[in-house]
Formats: sequence, C-alpha cells, structure tokens
Amino acid sequence: MCSLKSHVEAINSVFVKYASQKGNKDTLDEDELKDLFQKELTDFSIDEYAKLAKDIIQIDSNDEIDRLEFFTILECLVLHRYPKQQCARR
Repeated sequence: MCSLKSHVEAINSVFVKYASQKGNKDTLDEDELKDLFQKELTDFSIDEYAKLAKDIIQIDSNDEIDRLEFFTILECLVLHRYPKQQCARR
C-alpha cells in the first residue's frame, strides 16, 4: 500500500513533468495545465477542467499556476467530485 508521502511526491513529479515542458519547472501555464489534465486525469470531463481552470487562472494575476495553486486546483477537483465529504467549515 502506498503512503501519503509517496502520493504527494508523485503529484509533485507530475507537476514538474508538465511545468518543465516550456522550461520553467516551478509554474504551469494554461496550456501545460490543460495538457496535464487531459493526460493525467482522464476521468474528468473537459467541461469540469475548463470551469475549474478558468476560475483558478482568473484568481492568479500572472496567468501561471505554481505548486500551491496546483494543489488548490486538486482540492477543488476532489471537493467537486465528492461534495458530501466537504469539511464542515467550508
């Protein structure tokens, strides 16, 4: 069974893999993010991706997604997919 630590490391490796496509391994641009979602999260529809990405990218003033923002997107995807399991404080 994989540990949480190995899952976090795997998520970070995926981030770096796609972020490095255009040379900056610390941020994803919109195209890199879309490529990541289309290849790595195939059970999410393009509509789910487009809405969440649009919402997140609008928040970000530089049109790039750093690791913290990427993990926020993943959190949004989990909460979107499993809404009844949301934290009570949200």
